[in-house]
Amino acid sequence: MASDCKVAIITGAGSGIGKATTLAFLDEGYHVALAGRRKDALENVLKEAGDNASRAIAIPTDVTDPNSVKNLFSEVRRKFGRVDVVFNNAGINAPAIALEDLTFDQWQAVVDVNLTGMVKEKIGAILGITRERVRQIKERALERLRHASRRRKLEAYMH
Repeated sequence: MASDCKVAIITGAGSGIGKATTLAFLDEGYHVALAGRRKDALENVLKEAGDNASRAIAIPTDVTDPNSVKNLFSEVRRKFGRVDVVFNNAGINAPAIALEDLTFDQWQAVVDVNLTGMVKEKIGAILGITRERVRQIKERALERLRHASRRRKLEAYMH
């Protein structure tokens, strides 16, 4: 991947706003990681993306599972080398029932995806982006040192 290409992770990419955002990012030239629970929905978005799908990867992800989120960021860095944008879109709704009929487990599921899942994504993104940025800075610094060393050797040879 070219170093000037932006890379985005979009959660909830299999439908609705996530799908529309994925297609828009691809149209803008981004490399995109589609994340969501339903692999078939993610693959359908890739089919709809047409030729742009060559710059995308579908990664089934459950944002309520820290290992799944960690895998998402690892796969994106492995495939694209970095993460520039995280679009937190994964979410669910409670069943359309009266509040007094809502069970604690139903409530907790909504909180786990819509709130806690976003925090897990943010922490993963912050750590992943920070690590990648530090690597990039170190690589550039080493390259500058190598270049300066070669230049000094050449100057010494010329004099």
